[in-house]
Amino acid sequence: MDYFLTQRIKPIDPENHHYNQYLLKLGALHKIGVLAMKCRPGIQLTTAEDLLKAIQVFEWLYFHEHKH
Repeated sequence: MDYFLTQRIKPIDPENHHYNQYLLKLGALHKIGVLAMKCRPGIQLTTAEDLLKAIQVFEWLYFHEHKH
């Protein structure tokens, strides 16, 4: 998550037509961070499943735009 926040997701001017995608990626990364934090004290199956789904959402958002 930190890698994407510091290296891969670059700030975008709010006037840029890609700004909404930028916000979606930031929101997805934030959700991953929160869910990962919730997994630390003791993993609940539902929290782990939510974390996996959040990672998959970010993966789709990122790789849908970046054709690697």
